[in-house]
Amino acid sequence: MKTIAFLNSKGGVGKTTSTMLTALALHKAGYRVMVRDTDPSGGSSTWAFRAEDGGTPLPFVVDTPNQESLTRGVKANLDFVLIDTPPLMSGTLARRIDEIADVIVIVARPGRLDENRTMDTFDNFDSPRAILINGAKANTKALKELQEIIESKGLSVFDTIVPEREITRNAMGGNSVPVKSQFQEFALELINTTKSLEK
Repeated sequence: MKTIAFLNSKGGVGKTTSTMLTALALHKAGYRVMVRDTDPSGGSSTWAFRAEDGGTPLPFVVDTPNQESLTRGVKANLDFVLIDTPPLMSGTLARRIDEIADVIVIVARPGRLDENRTMDTFDNFDSPRAILINGAKANTKALKELQEIIESKGLSVFDTIVPEREITRNAMGGNSVPVKSQFQEFALELINTTKSLEK
């Protein structure tokens, strides 16, 4: 079982959407998945409730542990546990995430403020981590600047870039991965990343 945490100290970068669409993509690829919602705003939980209320429940469990119960209540037969995190984590929760995560996905949107917070987030963790560029508009100055900063600092970054798409932004409550959202591709890259860590 691999534990994947999605985080950034800045809100609004798409952590919940990335968590849930990656979970759906992993499930579609045949993996047993669970999502743990540690954000008090409850984005992942709201997603699950909307899916259930709409008659299309999610094919995996979404629960709401606190920082002390993060390692409890997880079934041994799971392949992936994905953790959706709050933007401003307490020191205790951040340390707990760092202890249990096999991979930390730092979700980043192009833009000056987002770039600064992304770099700070990257530096505050020790677990294997890489940046997922989310909400990117192709061939823009903002995307190019973010990529240049990542490269100049020698930070790990996923090859998959999630484009800015209305259908992805409005995916909450759905139980399928929007076409061309790139999350199927990201899930495959994440699988390969976790396999490489085992070597």
